[in-house]
Amino acid sequence: PSHPGNTFTLASSSGIHLGRFARFAQAAHLLSQALEAMRGTRETAQLRRTIFALAILSETEENEIGSAFCTQMAACYSAILLLEFTPILTSDVSGRELHRADSLMSTEAVSALKSAVKMVQDFLAGREERKCDRVSPFILHFIYMVATLYLRMERTDQRGAIMDQQDIWKRALRVLSHRWSAAGAYLTLLERHEVFTLLVFQ
Repeated sequence: PSHPGNTFTLASSSGIHLGRFARFAQAAHLLSQALEAMRGTRETAQLRRTIFALAILSETEENEIGSAFCTQMAACYSAILLLEFTPILTSDVSGRELHRADSLMSTEAVSALKSAVKMVQDFLAGREERKCDRVSPFILHFIYMVATLYLRMERTDQRGAIMDQQDIWKRALRVLSHRWSAAGAYLTLLERHEVFTLLVFQ
């Protein structure tokens, strides 16, 4: 039976060994703080570092059980990208502003993007028959967000490289659509966004 000594809260130390659902609750709480920060002018550097620390801890814990796609990691990295790229994700910006955002990315944002690429590549390289069953639907929006960022942050002189990069996101969503219908919807949105981006950079 449970008793007060076994109770944990969102403020519990990340050093305490928690289950996956409890870790996800912590990540979701930090994601909500990131969403709140998007609407204000508060300093976000400390929040970004806190989220990144939880992402690293989650990755370490998930590696111990051999999980390639970690729900709480997706929530953490999504929060970091929101804090870093809110203007790009929510409005039209000029090529110069995109270039500046690309060149001044924080360490946490760079790690989030690299982690996304690695997760998707590892997933596509997997040969197990039921690999889609290991993927949470919470991962889908993270894939779509990263794919959209890559599209919007590229310059016209790199268009060929962009399309090569975009292929892995579309392949992942296409495979995942056999398990999650939402993946097909995200794939359709991404393809439309891709066409729009090409038209803008004509």
